[in-house]
Amino acid sequence: MNTDLLLDELASLLEVPRDTLLPDVELDRFETWDSLTKVSLIGVCQDRYDFAADGAMFDHVRTVGELLDVVQGAVGADGPDAP
Repeated sequence: MNTDLLLDELASLLEVPRDTLLPDVELDRFETWDSLTKVSLIGVCQDRYDFAADGAMFDHVRTVGELLDVVQGAVGADGPDAP
């Protein structure tokens, strides 16, 4: 899975510069990390990565790195937009 594309999408949803999304950055530091952003991210997962995410999938995600791990675990390393 191409994580750069997911990070670009996440930066757009959070309305932050892409370079602020480092793996250890906590998502709660962004004012725009809320239920609406999570719903939008679910849509990105369905449209871009072709898997059905649900809201609970992101409930325990705290950092950008954890978010990438969750999505990559669902899509697989060889999923859409690999490498």
